Amino acid sequence: MYHDYLSKLYEVNTWIWSISLIAPLVMLYLKIGSRSYFIAALVWLISQLLNLKLEPILFKLSKEIDFLFWFGSWAAIDAACISLIYAIHQRLKARIEPIAMNVIYIYAGLAILQLVYYVDAVLLGTRYLAEVYRVGVNLGNILIASCLALPLLKGHFIKVKGAF
Repeated sequence: MYHDYLSKLYEVNTWIWSISLIAPLVMLYLKIGSRSYFIAALVWLISQLLNLKLEPILFKLSKEIDFLFWFGSWAAIDAACISLIYAIHQRLKARIEPIAMNVIYIYAGLAILQLVYYVDAVLLGTRYLAEVYRVGVNLGNILIASCLALPLLKGHFIKVKGAF
């Protein structure tokens, strides 16, 4: 689909990591953002650290045993993140605000994508959705990082607009 997609993937993921880490830290430093925002950001960062540690292990297992380990594990992590965001909100009696809800929706989309592509690639053997999968997983990551950065951009534009 994109001739240099895989070569740019590392660069894109570096930007995702940078935004995902810097945005919540800046929000914390500026004392803006709600508990709901920080809950979603914390779960996202933990899941990304977990993904970095698990990816080599899951890839090895999936090649040796079954690709269900690859797709099922990522879908399970996404589902666990949804549950964790919800559970922390419930525990802290915090309202789930739009940014956290968007992160939940994106996690749900990623989990569904993992399961649908498992059916397509492994069970049916068609791989019709190969490009959709590759782009979709990275798009989900980009969308979550964007959700975490959005309040900073929104605040910046409001300040700039108010200056004129």
